[in-house]
Amino acid sequence: MCDSEKVNQTFTIDNKEYQVSSLLKGEVPDFAHQSEFHHAVYELIKEWYSESPTITIKSSGSIGRPKDMKVGKERILRSIDYTRDFFALKPGEKALLCLPLPYIAGTMMVIRSLVIGMNLFILVPGGRPLNNILCGKMDFASLTALQVYNSIKEEFDKKALATIKNLIIVGGGISKEIGMVLRDFPNSIYSTYGMAETVSHIAMRRVSGPEVSERYIPFADVTVSLAEDDTLIINAPRVAEGLLHSNDVGVVFDDGSFQIIGRKDNTINSGGIKIHIETVESLLKSVISGNFAISSVSDEKFGEVLVLVSEQNIDIAAVNEVLPAYYRPKKVIYLEKIPMTETDKIRRSELKQLLGTVSHSVEI
Repeated sequence: MCDSEKVNQTFTIDNKEYQVSSLLKGEVPDFAHQSEFHHAVYELIKEWYSESPTITIKSSGSIGRPKDMKVGKERILRSIDYTRDFFALKPGEKALLCLPLPYIAGTMMVIRSLVIGMNLFILVPGGRPLNNILCGKMDFASLTALQVYNSIKEEFDKKALATIKNLIIVGGGISKEIGMVLRDFPNSIYSTYGMAETVSHIAMRRVSGPEVSERYIPFADVTVSLAEDDTLIINAPRVAEGLLHSNDVGVVFDDGSFQIIGRKDNTINSGGIKIHIETVESLLKSVISGNFAISSVSDEKFGEVLVLVSEQNIDIAAVNEVLPAYYRPKKVIYLEKIPMTETDKIRRSELKQLLGTVSHSVEI
């Protein structure tokens, strides 16, 4: 992008228009002083309009360990085309940012708004981003599954959630409980599949209205196949460099759609039975309302056994009722705080380390 093009450009934050030329001269816009998060948004906008052909994002560890990545701006623009075309997003429409930076989901919300010319409203990320929201109805927003879960539990937040014209849920799949609630929402809501390596989402699954589906539908030029260990191989030539071998175990159907079963690295082998952690957690969400996680500890007889880790008291009878016998944890371990990432994902490795230091547990 040449300098003359930059000078004529503007961007809009919280209903106020700013000149890109002023930004490039070193002027700090007033919104940047509102919070550390607002300042991080300002720094990202500067990076986007800089002469560098790349920007830096942080991966959440969908493929390999979490790391900083340099992503080409041309790939980002092609990813934006996917989302803009899918939702028919237009200049002047309102977009809501309430996800942390520099992770890909939050980063893309900012840059989409710049490229499309949307009016970006910034809320400091938190568990209940829609609590007391005062910026009116949004045309496009992106929330994590945990943020959606918290929102549907509070009447004000739930009503605000229903006014978002197009909502995408990022950072992992949604539980059946959330899905049953969202099914009757009047707006367009999708669960997304993607990662930093694909520069945001490459497939969508409708979770509201009459077109609700259990399957993710890839974008037109994206194909998904299975490796020998049933993990997904992603071919997304417009946004990814070469084939991507994910750690997600899935099922691919003849029409190209797919479902996610769990993570390869979240599989527990207990006495020869392989158990996907996410499958057990999904079943338990109907009987446990607060933060919890399934993990494992070593066992002399079985090699390793399932344990249920929770921040609050557990109804063990209810747990056993919803789980098949081979999914039932052998112990409940109570922690004051389960370690989580900024994008509301459980830090599985850190949790396992914590379990090695816990002396008190309850046998089931």
